This record gives sequence, structure tokens and C-alpha cells, in this order.
Amino acid sequence: MKKKKLVKAKTKVKDTYDLHKDGITNSLLQTWLRCRMAAKFSLEGIRQDAFRDKLELGSLFHELLDKWYNLPKASQVPSKAFELFDTTISAEKKKVFKRSGDLQKFEGLLASAYGMFINYVYYYHKQDKQKDWIELEGVFDVNWRGFKLRGKVDGLYRDKGGKLWLFETKTKSRISEDTMNSSLCFDPQNLFYITAKEEQLGEKISGVLYNIVRSPSLRLKKDETQEDFYSRIKEDIASRNDHYFMRYEVKYTEKQKKIFRDELINKLSDFSAWNTGDLNTYKSECSCSRGWNCGYLELCATGSMAGYRNDGILFEELEN
Repeated sequence: MKKKKLVKAKTKVKDTYDLHKDGITNSLLQTWLRCRMAAKFSLEGIRQDAFRDKLELGSLFHELLDKWYNLPKASQVPSKAFELFDTTISAEKKKVFKRSGDLQKFEGLLASAYGMFINYVYYYHKQDKQKDWIELEGVFDVNWRGFKLRGKVDGLYRDKGGKLWLFETKTKSRISEDTMNSSLCFDPQNLFYITAKEEQLGEKISGVLYNIVRSPSLRLKKDETQEDFYSRIKEDIASRNDHYFMRYEVKYTEKQKKIFRDELINKLSDFSAWNTGDLNTYKSECSCSRGWNCGYLELCATGSMAGYRNDGILFEELEN
């Protein structure tokens, strides 16, 4: 029986995107590994227009930490955190978060961010002021084995022994400590960043200080004022700091780094073949719903752009 030829994609995924000129982030690569159709939509600048609580909270918390850590050390006094929070929640930011049209949901997000940030500053300020920070929110654009790797690291510091460590913050609603250490051993983001930063700096990086902040699960009670809700979240976090704030030192051996680099070059080569039309684009149905729904689920299901916007931004994570 004669074998059928594999039909190639007729055109490039997006004519304006050039892998070697524009580069690739870990986020885009992981999206492509999960589903080529999702990667196609992402490259076309299509974004879900819905208000996504967890992502919005994580973005706001990162912005608060960015401003806090970039203050002069003399100004990093915990009492300043209250003022910093108020100035960060600007009118422009409110417009973005009110996109949901649900004021209660928006206020709940601010209450969570407030309690998390204020308590975080009080909990870690002495420890973090002693760190020898090399950079904060550092954006990289590195040529590695013929590919341009791009991204942004939350922080990079040197320990007392002079060794370099990445600092990565994650906000999570659920944390499984049993599987945390195992999954972090080959975490693609950590190793992607280490690969790029070692190439950029010409120096080895020992590992990553994984800075985990648990987002509150508290909700506004009936007849509870907004002020009381803010206070309740702040007090709950203050009474259980160990529950909300965790840090893991994840060391990476040279063997682990090499395995990742060897696999990364293969993945990038396959991505390049797809980008030039040598590999097909199709839906990966096993990735549509895995504990959470893919942001492009409705678009794939209906073909309608209702609930989506096309902002034309290539790498959303590098814009903020």
C-alpha cells in the first residue's frame, strides 16, 4: 500500500514573526509544546479578554515587588509598603482590572494583593536587605547556539560565598509540597533562564531561590465592609506567615543543565521547522482542559473572536 505524503502547512505561522530576529521566550516554547494551535494564536497577538483573577493577582503582586525591591535600601522600611501600595493602584491600573465589570471581584483582588504584599514586606525585609542583588526584573536577549533566547528574571543575587542565584517569585492558590521538590528539579523556566543568563554573564549559576506566595482563599462575607475584608485578609496572613510564604533553594548540577540544554536545542530546532512551515499546525486536544481550561478553548470550539482581543503584542510577559 502506498504511503500518503504528509501535507505541509501552506504558509508560515505568521509572516511578521521571525524566530531568529524576534527570538523565543520560555512561555512561547512551552505553549507550542502543549499545543501548536495555541502557539499560532499567541504569535498572532490574540489574547483572552476575560478577567482572569489568578493571573491578574500574580501580575499586580509582581509589580508591587518590582517597585519595592527597586527602592533605595535606605527607603526599604516596612512602613513604606502601605504608601507604595496606594501609589501603585493607580487610576490606569484600575481601568485594567475593572475590565471584568465586577467591582466586587476587583475589590477582592486588591484586598488579596494588599494583605499579601504588606505581610510579605514585614516577613522578609531583614533577610532581603542583606542580599547582594545583581539585578532585579532583568530582561535578557541572548544569542545561544543560533537562537535568540528572551525573557525576564525576577532577580539575580550573589550569596555570601560569591555564587550566583536566580530569584523567582510565584503566586499560587494551591501548593503541593510533596511534589514541589521533584517538579522543580527539571523546571523548564528555571533551566531556560539559567541557560540564557550563564551564556550572557559567562558565569555559572548555582540554582534558583523559589519564592512562593500563597494567594488567600478568603471571600467577602455578606454585609462585610470592604475595609473589614481588607483587615481580615491582612490579619489572616499575619497569623499564618509560614502558610502563606515559602522559599525553596533548588540547586542544579552541571549534569542536569547539560541534559536540559541537549533537549532544548532539539525543541528549538523542531519549533524552527514548524515556524517555517515544515511541520503542521493542529489542535492538541489533551491540552484543552488539564485542571484549568486553555485560554483559547472557546476560540477553537466556536471559531468566534467574541471574548478575545488582538493586541498585536508578541511577548506579553516582557511588556510589563
